[in-house]
Amino acid sequence: MLLYFHGVNIGTLLIRLEALEKIVEALEKENAFLRERLAKYENPKNSRNSSIPPSRAENCHKNNCSSSLQNSPPIKGKSRQIINIPPIKAIDTEYQNFSKVCDISNNKATGTR
Repeated sequence: MLLYFHGVNIGTLLIRLEALEKIVEALEKENAFLRERLAKYENPKNSRNSSIPPSRAENCHKNNCSSSLQNSPPIKGKSRQIINIPPIKAIDTEYQNFSKVCDISNNKATGTR
């Protein structure tokens, strides 16, 4: 005897329920993974844990001082320039000359091919 719920076979409903439970489990795993990745971006960076220069840092970290640097004007320090020259790449081109001699005048004609 088959059982029905709102016109749908109970066995069919159980199969659909099992499939949906697997989908929910996969989505929960993906959600946890994405939350973990997002946590890396939620922590604010400062000059100790990023490439932010100390002149742009928000707090002083010297000698255990943690006062705010937000209202302190920046003081220009040393400047430097780096010039990057791309590697030289050789281009090899071969040219060949060919000559032919006229049978009648014995003149030599030279050309490139």
